[in-house]
Amino acid sequence: MEVVTEPGRISENILMLDVIGWKFPKTTSTFVLIGKDVAIIEPGHRSCAANIIEGLRSFKIDFNAVKYILVSHRHSDHAGGGPPLLAHMPNSVLVGHKYTIETYKDPSRINVATRELFGEFGEPIDKVEDETRLMVVKGSEVIDIGRGVEIEVVHTPGHTSDHLMFYEKGSKMIFCGDGAGIFGARSRTPIPTSFPPSFKYEEYKRSLEKILSFDLKIVAFAHFGAVIGPDASNVIHTALEVLEDWKSIALNAYEKSKDIAGVASSLKQKYYERLEVFPPKFREVVFEPMAYGLLRGLGILR
Repeated sequence: MEVVTEPGRISENILMLDVIGWKFPKTTSTFVLIGKDVAIIEPGHRSCAANIIEGLRSFKIDFNAVKYILVSHRHSDHAGGGPPLLAHMPNSVLVGHKYTIETYKDPSRINVATRELFGEFGEPIDKVEDETRLMVVKGSEVIDIGRGVEIEVVHTPGHTSDHLMFYEKGSKMIFCGDGAGIFGARSRTPIPTSFPPSFKYEEYKRSLEKILSFDLKIVAFAHFGAVIGPDASNVIHTALEVLEDWKSIALNAYEKSKDIAGVASSLKQKYYERLEVFPPKFREVVFEPMAYGLLRGLGILR
């Protein structure tokens, strides 16, 4: 399988943009699907909107042609860029699960959680005042943007209850959001996105198994890049294997230490280098909340 980490055109109808999440390059991907109309998949952080706008301009995309901005879930590093994009894309709507859309109506609660969890790396989500610019989907809907480009909405809970993936039928691309992990291009390892409080181990696993039923030629990650080829589904099998390993590490470490720090230390010891998409400063921050979310998601902690 081919691993793509350089922004640009990855197929005739699909662009990949590096939108500089957390203000670091090659941490957050946005995908642009081009038919008669245009769909943006994943607006990223609030600050990512400016980078998406710049990317669209560089490829001479007409902002008036953008009809859909598809959001995988309500977390600020995926949803935050949506409201500022609406101001530049006058014919567009934000598309997401009902909980994502409710977050756009009142983001105060998640903004507090973002500050607590990520500190200086967190960015708030702006409120969307015009509710006609918001569109709720449940999963199984097909969004047709013309010229044979059709996007199926796939409900994939586990990372969060509102998590969606998006499958483009013609190219056989699935955009995984955070539902298949944080992808390390060199190690080719997807790290489980087990952040609290929403992560549920069994749901996350079932969602990975669910997308293996799709014919996959492109597996696209929010963090970061894409895997391309007839064997692209192998990266989802790897995601399942790593998920089981995280469970094993967490159970063994917690039995010994009885605390979150011990689990975080064990996960960090094995997976620090493989969490390569994030710079070292950010990696130092994330292992403890991921360990806590994993233990909650396994039912060990409440």
